[in-house]
Amino acid sequence: MKEATFRVGLWKIDVIVLHGGSEADFRAYVQEGFQHRLEPASYALGRCYFKPLEDIPPILWVHDLADVATLVHELQHVVFGMLEFRGLKLAPESEEAYTYTTEVILRGILDAGEDGWVAWAPKEAA
Repeated sequence: MKEATFRVGLWKIDVIVLHGGSEADFRAYVQEGFQHRLEPASYALGRCYFKPLEDIPPILWVHDLADVATLVHELQHVVFGMLEFRGLKLAPESEEAYTYTTEVILRGILDAGEDGWVAWAPKEAA
């Protein structure tokens, strides 16, 4: 699994994006990095996790980065969570904030190239 962090300057928040690996690897990442245990998903090509009150940034995982449909699906969960946490409900008046935030994160992901990602693997069980 590979990871990268993308800064959303307007909201002053980092979004962690993971790709590759399995849903179990995603759960291990959250457990090891943030001490939160997630229940397994019955079927998952992507997931996200965000607990702003506990200082856990948005974490988005997709099995295959080329699966743009799943990537955008999970990205929308992240964006909705980020903006609703800030009190900005989705409405015609806030639409641009939602679309701008989606664009910034998606552009970062698509422009990262191979060098923009760092390998991650779960720690070995002792």
